Amino acid sequence: MALFKGTIIGNLGKDAELRDYNGKQFLSFTLAVTKKIKEEDKTTWISVTTRQVNLKDYLKKGKQVYMSGDLDVDVYESKPDIRLMADEIQLLGKKEG
Repeated sequence: MALFKGTIIGNLGKDAELRDYNGKQFLSFTLAVTKKIKEEDKTTWISVTTRQVNLKDYLKKGKQVYMSGDLDVDVYESKPDIRLMADEIQLLGKKEG
């Protein structure tokens, strides 16, 4: 297990879900980061948690976001398990409505 500071731009894979743990609320969702390697798209999925529960109505599936925070990477059988505890989130893309 390694802990890093990370900055990521990607698209939400699902709507943010409000969760409660020991009386504290947070949001959780997945983020897809895609890059092109030799004419082929490769997508990496990242599990994201944030305490910014006020963003729940804006963090919807497909929305593009910029995030930074603590990045935790575990590697099991050559497949990484990547988690981000986001402390900064900026909505990107077109303004809706």
